[in-house]
Amino acid sequence: MKKMQNYIPLSMLVVSAFATQSGCVDAGETLRILRNQEPTGLCLVSDDESSSFLSSGLIDVTADTGYIFTPLVENRAVGDVETDRRVFIDGAVVRLRFATDFFDDATINRLEADGLSYFTQPFSGSIVSNGFGAFKFEIIPRVVLEEMQGNLAVGEFTRITAEVEMRGTIDGKDVTSPTFNYPIEVCNGCLTRDLGPCAALTTDDIQTGGACQEKQDGFVDCCT
Repeated sequence: MKKMQNYIPLSMLVVSAFATQSGCVDAGETLRILRNQEPTGLCLVSDDESSSFLSSGLIDVTADTGYIFTPLVENRAVGDVETDRRVFIDGAVVRLRFATDFFDDATINRLEADGLSYFTQPFSGSIVSNGFGAFKFEIIPRVVLEEMQGNLAVGEFTRITAEVEMRGTIDGKDVTSPTFNYPIEVCNGCLTRDLGPCAALTTDDIQTGGACQEKQDGFVDCCT
């Protein structure tokens, strides 16, 4: 397998808005991932701190892409009307932790060497001082899901914990967020449901999958 230094994201969205938090913060606390926002149709994400969020993820190994993460990120640096202490985001660092004994040591080492279990997602954006930004990028590569299919029978589950750090610069200095641990259940076939005869269903009964892709954080219904 060809060695990969960086895993390029399929898509990325950045939005920033003003907030009202004040108070001094240390340089190491400037940038912080608050939670994984719940995307809406067309995989849109909000920078509203009161919007709904996902406490954990779910994806099928047969999904079309890897797991798409949509975090709400805070810039806690204090600014004012004359001084906008904006953080310029340049990407994220992701490390994947697999369930014990799911992969052997040789596979774990190969995935890391190929840049698939520990990698940088490069993208750009900015967050104003005292503000929030919404981002979107892939944290489990599709290749990793393909690798997992041979170890996961139909109907079985396992867990990956994604350790994510956002990175950027502020006032000409590098900043890194504390590590955000996000658990993701990975299954084989759990997100496709057979609802039986189509004639007995209404459109209200049918689910079409998650907002970012069919087989992530949502069921795909079929009928006969």
